[in-house]
Amino acid sequence: MATHALISDILSSEWTAPHDLQSMFSRNEPLRAFCDEVKKKLRGCEFAPKDSRSVWVYIPEQVFALGWIGYGDYRDNAQEAVKSYTVYSRHIVNDMYSSASFQYHTRGSVHMNVALRHASRYLTRYSPIEITNQLRSSFKQGASAVEHEAKSDMLQQEKALFGKSFNTRMCRVATELKVLLSTGYEFTDPTIGEELKEYFTKEEEYNELAQERNAYCVVVDTFLGNQRYQVVSVDGAGGWSPTIHDDVSVYDDESIPGDLAGKLSVLSMCEIDQYVTDVGVRANDRVFYVAR
Repeated sequence: MATHALISDILSSEWTAPHDLQSMFSRNEPLRAFCDEVKKKLRGCEFAPKDSRSVWVYIPEQVFALGWIGYGDYRDNAQEAVKSYTVYSRHIVNDMYSSASFQYHTRGSVHMNVALRHASRYLTRYSPIEITNQLRSSFKQGASAVEHEAKSDMLQQEKALFGKSFNTRMCRVATELKVLLSTGYEFTDPTIGEELKEYFTKEEEYNELAQERNAYCVVVDTFLGNQRYQVVSVDGAGGWSPTIHDDVSVYDDESIPGDLAGKLSVLSMCEIDQYVTDVGVRANDRVFYVAR
């Protein structure tokens, strides 16, 4: 499986602290030369240290790194060391290696001009559809946590009233009590009536949260100097197998729908992965899952 590296992660001190780009280049002149040529091919790209022989390639204001490049011997159990200019990308499939190994997504050559062709072909920006798929767990985890909390509250009240919980299926007696309560019946013990009201309220809240949840994934970037919103529709965003639609709607500050803009305004003040019921979640600095 390919590694999808968030730019926010590769630029964090945890990733970059062990290595300094310039000191890496001083010890690996072929890597410096490779980076210089890649920078000419991939307009606007920058580099961040990955390890002692490799660097991430990224474009500022994007969400994910394009991949990485390096100069060294990346083979396993080679009898003789042969260094090569190597490109790693999610688009590369190298059947010489197991799909579980990082080499499965690499192409290498002892000739820099060949490696440059690989870099130009395979180091591409992530599409809004790809970003939506890679960060969908943020919405699912947030929605699931809220649903689980509501369910726990309901079951706790259920057990207090009936001596046991019925999971998500109300027993026949509880159903009849709900009907009785709606008629205005006064219980001998008034607290039972109040507790039943509270229970049925919690049950309705849980049932609402347990419904299939749809969302928009909004990728925010800058295009031609203006704020751009690329919007992808996701059905069943709170489930294990959401449907991500292929159509991408594009808006600017003038054309974005008011409801969408309002929810984005709320989420922009949230922490990463902070979920707000009926609003959505901020999955990344530039990516928002907005409830719909």
